This record gives sequence, structure tokens and C-alpha cells, in this order.
Amino acid sequence: ATITAKRHSASVYMSGELDEDADVEGGLRSVIEGKIATAWAELIEKTIINGDTETGSTGNVNSDNGAPAAKSYYLHQDGLVKAAVANSKTFDAGTLALSDFTAVRRLMGVNGLKVSDLITIFNPETYFTALDLSQVQTADAFGRAATVIEGELEKIQGMRVMANANFLKAEADGKRNTSEGSNTLGRFLIAHLPSIFVGFRRRLKITVTYLDDVDQFRISAHTRWGLTIANAADGTVAMGRNVTVS
Repeated sequence: ATITAKRHSASVYMSGELDEDADVEGGLRSVIEGKIATAWAELIEKTIINGDTETGSTGNVNSDNGAPAAKSYYLHQDGLVKAAVANSKTFDAGTLALSDFTAVRRLMGVNGLKVSDLITIFNPETYFTALDLSQVQTADAFGRAATVIEGELEKIQGMRVMANANFLKAEADGKRNTSEGSNTLGRFLIAHLPSIFVGFRRRLKITVTYLDDVDQFRISAHTRWGLTIANAADGTVAMGRNVTVS
């Protein structure tokens, strides 16, 4: 697999007085460093799911009816949603049912066979809808892992489950409109994990520089990383879309 590394950077300036006066154990600089590290981890997760490098007036899965704003985070790499849409590996689910997961796996061909290699990623509203599927809700149907007992869905058809707050509702075709009111429908992804490669040319590096002429601290962070999805045309990622949610 070929991975192209691209850079993400951030800089924050803070006055010396602010650092001195902050009643924070370890100093305010350490708090900001921690927040940068947390934001970086979330950024990578968001990009893996939502990334799309399309800059035209239509076609970007995050901005289907208009050109994306310059420097939008998702322009960094093509991600999972893009792989499913670009390769026509999407299924119109409608009212969510267990059979919809079978239909999405069928789009993946042989990649959808081994459940230990698969992960299902829900947007929050679709996840809550899945909690009430009759096949997983009660102990007589789903044993001790029933959602009525645990309050969460650990697996579906043997696949690991993840709900992600940055995987948002969309239009019926699975792509998002720039008008938030048009994004009313749920979606879920099934990804073949052995086909997803994330590589780092430079892991997150945070430096603190004191600018004595202005009595300021500059906290800078840089990283270079890349993502590739192998054999996406063969169905290593597929998506259920147009899911009816509350």
C-alpha cells in the first residue's frame, strides 16, 4: 500500500502573565499541550471517516451542493465514506433492520465474510435506533449482552461496533448538504480493517518557545501522516444510508 503523508499544524500564543496567573497544577502550558494532543487524536479519527479531497462545486461527501471551504480538515485525505460512495458500495436501508447489515456486507464480497476483520461505525442517531432492534434488545434474544441489560451495543452480527459523534446525519444519498436542515437521515459504515492503512512520517511533536521580546509563549504542534484504503473498488468499505432516525 502506498501512503502519502500530509502535514497538520497548529500554533497557540499565550502571554507570560496568563501562564503565571493560571491556578492550574503543572501550569497552563501543560493544559494546552494536552488539549492539542486530544484534538489531534480526534482530528485523525474524523479524517479517517469523513476525508474527501474533492474541491469542486459538487461531489465532496461533506459538501455535496457546494465547494468545500478552503483548508477544511477533511480535504486532507480520502476516507471511509468517500471510499463507499466513490465505488458505489452503498445500500438504501430505510427503516433499519438486521437484514440491512447483511445487505451492506454483501456489497463487500469476500471482504464481508470474516466478522473479526470488520467494524461497524454508526452515526449517533443510527446507533440509538440500532439499540432498539428486536434481535439485540432482550435477554432471550441476545443473552447477557442485550441492550436492555447493558444499555449499549457491543456487536452486531458478530462485528465490533463504534458510534462516532463526528459521523453526522446526511441526505438520502449518504452525502452531506451544506444546509444542516437537509441532513436528516442516518447512515452506518462497515469497514474491512486489514485493508485500512494509516502511517506516520512524523508523530505529533509539540514544542514550547518563549518569545522574550513580547513576553509570550508560542505552543506549536506538527504532524505528518497519511491514510490509504486498499482495494476499495472491491468493497473494503460499504455504507448503509437513508436510515430513518429520530
